[in-house]
Amino acid sequence: MVSGWLEVPLNAQGRINARKAAQLLRSKDITSITSSDTKRAIQTARIISTELHLPVIESDRLRSWNMGEMQGLEAKVAKPFLTYFQENPTCTPPKGEKFQAFYNRFKAVWAATVAYVRKFPNARPLLVTHSQNLDIVEWFLEDIEPGNALEFGGGIKPGGILEARISDSGEITIRKLRT
Repeated sequence: MVSGWLEVPLNAQGRINARKAAQLLRSKDITSITSSDTKRAIQTARIISTELHLPVIESDRLRSWNMGEMQGLEAKVAKPFLTYFQENPTCTPPKGEKFQAFYNRFKAVWAATVAYVRKFPNARPLLVTHSQNLDIVEWFLEDIEPGNALEFGGGIKPGGILEARISDSGEITIRKLRT
């Protein structure tokens, strides 16, 4: 199902994934947790927060793409429409937000997080967001703008973790961690 901004709670598998993520993150020396303000993200962040003994800061800037009236549709039904709006990022889905607006919103959060870590190298922030957001991090690293015919939405599965590292030379590398 396309969830987008729908207030969908974590299901049993989501809670299991969150606990596994918390266990894996224990060894990462996380220093802060900022979460999307959607119900399922906050529930995930709170499970991780309990394990890491850190407070959670909520942010609407970490929400996924607001796909408007496509939210709630089965993924197979929605996919051609989502692909169209991604390839035409200035078009707005009915009662949703332009893909370009979503892209710019999350890219700004990513850039601010990278700048923060560059300024404070010992910082290890955790962003609890949506798999859809994590899929486009590679675009930021490769300077790919929306409108290109790229596969979108298949890289990070729900419950997945994307680890980003900044080398001493300033190079950013990412890797997918399994939970």
